[in-house]
Amino acid sequence: MIYTIGYEGATLDAFLKALQENGVDHIVDVRLTPLSRRRGFSKRQLAAALRRLGIIYSHHPELGCPKDVRVQYSRTGDFEWYTRAYVSRVLTRRAHFVSELAEQSRHRRVCLLCFEADANRCHRSLVAAMAAEANRNAFGFRHLAVAA
Repeated sequence: MIYTIGYEGATLDAFLKALQENGVDHIVDVRLTPLSRRRGFSKRQLAAALRRLGIIYSHHPELGCPKDVRVQYSRTGDFEWYTRAYVSRVLTRRAHFVSELAEQSRHRRVCLLCFEADANRCHRSLVAAMAAEANRNAFGFRHLAVAA
């Protein structure tokens, strides 16, 4: 199983609780730029909070969504276009990173992190689906909700 989580609207405490309740032991941050206006969710602060709980943090900017794609999506709201652009510009070129995530998830409880609360409108769901496919669908993925 590979998990995904978004922190939009969440407090750091609620976010950490959701991870602990689901036994997550490795967060893979797939934001291009791991900065946040939300307290505790920028890379250094988040990594420190996770470390205190024994959760590994790693940042994989190579799986982040390019800024121009995000900007176009915010203008149009066309998720089908966004998906095609992300898959062609990122996933097809970085399939080896996704394969590595799939392999890691065989030994750890890996959770992909991004901002959006709705995983169906976030590139992390595309990464998770590709990771499941890389393992010949030997496992699935699950989106974790964070209580507000």
